[in-house]
Amino acid sequence: MHRLRHDYLPPTDQTKTKKIIDAHFQSIDPLQHWADPYILLHPAFGTILAQVKAGATIFDHSDYFATDLRALAMHGAPTKKMLTYNSSAARWALSHEAFRDKGRFSITCLDGSAYLNPSKKWYVNDPFLPYRGSVDILWLPHRVYGLERAEQRSSILGLIERFRPTAGFMLVGCHEGSKVTRYEKRTGALGVREDAWIPNAEDFGKMLQEVLTPADGEWQVEVSLIELDQTEEFREYAAVKGKELLRFTCVRLD
Repeated sequence: MHRLRHDYLPPTDQTKTKKIIDAHFQSIDPLQHWADPYILLHPAFGTILAQVKAGATIFDHSDYFATDLRALAMHGAPTKKMLTYNSSAARWALSHEAFRDKGRFSITCLDGSAYLNPSKKWYVNDPFLPYRGSVDILWLPHRVYGLERAEQRSSILGLIERFRPTAGFMLVGCHEGSKVTRYEKRTGALGVREDAWIPNAEDFGKMLQEVLTPADGEWQVEVSLIELDQTEEFREYAAVKGKELLRFTCVRLD
């Protein structure tokens, strides 16, 4: 896996940075996948890069380190129309510490703390409202996996309602998948045991079509599955995130 820290940091800084990140994320990210740009694994990467270079606005909906946006920037994409959000200002500051790029990587980072508070409705102080209808690409890495099927469906529908896509809008992302659709008992965000839906490419594609077509015009939906444990490059990633990765591209046609 191509890790951005090796490009951003001189060797003398990498050990220090590793200690900083390990102290913060060791419990949830033991193999340091904060530095893995998932977007480089996506078949639409070339299209995304070309569109951002041409002036498209991209919104990274990861609530993490915006590693994928940094990867785009390293491949020559301008950062002027890059947006993300973070539920923790301290964590966003830590991202600049991790990559040693404060002053070199500047994008719009919205305050997502109110949006993520389960006691509030999403439309109260919603930081996304000013960008409704103006986002061209919504990047969704590992944001709806581990949920029940109905929750995954409603989460994607909520995003479509929030961003109100126009013709040409791209919903692109990746998350855990399976060669055979299955359910797993997992603990959700509120500590409740849930039946997490781990779909194959066909079933996830059907769910996307259910959500997108009635919601907002005609869409082209493509979903593929990559077996991460079959190559040396991705085997370490597979040990933490699962052996199969679903990659999806949805484009509004009208």
